[in-house]
Amino acid sequence: MRLRGKLIRLLPALLLAGLLAGLALPVAAMSLDQAVAQVRAQSGGRVVSAQTQNNVHQIRVLTPSGQVRLFQIKANGGSEPARGRQN
Repeated sequence: MRLRGKLIRLLPALLLAGLLAGLALPVAAMSLDQAVAQVRAQSGGRVVSAQTQNNVHQIRVLTPSGQVRLFQIKANGGSEPARGRQN
């Protein structure tokens, strides 16, 4: 019973410490090779070209259905997922 009471009193402090630790972690940057591998796995297509401009990886993929799509991924490790549009 005593241990339970101590844990209940410590719980808010532990939660706050965990939250602050999560905010302090740096976001890893994604290389162009990593972005290409991610897009290849996501699309199932063949990468036609890949380049980085203005800190954004731009990857053109020929999809299995024969369409060319442009995927863009932030190079700085931002949380924005790959998005594609047809060209």
